[in-house]
Amino acid sequence: MRFYSSGLIISYVLLTIFCLSSSCNKNKSKDYKEATYTLDDIHFNPYFFKYNAAVIDKKLQEISGLVTGRKNPNMVYFIEDRGNKNEVYLFSLYGKKFGTITIEGVENIDWEDIAIGPGPEEGEQYIYIGDIGDNEAIRDNIRVIRFKEPQLADFENDALTIEDFEIINLKYPDGARDAETLLLDPNTLDIIIITKRELVARVYQISAPYNTNQMNELSFIGLLPMKRVLGGDVDASGKQVMLKNKSTVYYWPINNGSVLNTLFKSTPISVFYIVEPQGEAIGFTADGEGYLTISETENHGGDKPTLYYYRKLD
Repeated sequence: MRFYSSGLIISYVLLTIFCLSSSCNKNKSKDYKEATYTLDDIHFNPYFFKYNAAVIDKKLQEISGLVTGRKNPNMVYFIEDRGNKNEVYLFSLYGKKFGTITIEGVENIDWEDIAIGPGPEEGEQYIYIGDIGDNEAIRDNIRVIRFKEPQLADFENDALTIEDFEIINLKYPDGARDAETLLLDPNTLDIIIITKRELVARVYQISAPYNTNQMNELSFIGLLPMKRVLGGDVDASGKQVMLKNKSTVYYWPINNGSVLNTLFKSTPISVFYIVEPQGEAIGFTADGEGYLTISETENHGGDKPTLYYYRKLD
């Protein structure tokens, strides 16, 4: 049996208390940002209205992300999540299917969101697929698949295979996370990932330029008050950003050209949204004057995948 002096015991207790309330405890560290607002500060604003609703291909029952085209501004790109094909589906704004893009040799581990914007080649637009889902939080790393947005003329018989692409491998600094939101800041090319499972959303970032030949470690930026964030988008101009969860769409004008500063320092408004059975996908229209949402339907018998289109009020 060991005996310790009372002084040593007191020192140990004081050190433990210090660690619980200071930098010894990573969860208490203030090396991260916290939003300057709370959910109680966010109010509804009728800034948008429902413009159109269109049923799309009923076979697509697990749509997890969408973006509108830049080279093809009247088209919408959809992806489905884990276990589905390594394909991107191209539809018109009003639900008519145009074609399918296959990413050659890339498994759909869990594609959860999709972004579009600039990339390494000036003047080109790129599609970024966020293979970032991880329901069990067991993945050693996640990844973003990037390729140039094709022209409609590139399609043959409504199909296109992409062989020229890059994979951006990413690793969290603090263990595996489940995420369904991928943002690309078009002003900086930084990639932002927002997690889903925690009581408050955790925000991670990889600053450009990122390495496509080795692992990139994400930086933990901070906490947002929203719960279970399911999707988001930044508009083509880099002047607007949206996030959504199951019941609410949050909207911000971007201040000072920084998506991250806006998310943390500006109070969003909640905007018009018809609550969907399992709505995970949201994206701005190419002109930035509206946005689109769609829901998964697989576990909601009888529901058809419906693309909702919202426009700004005049």
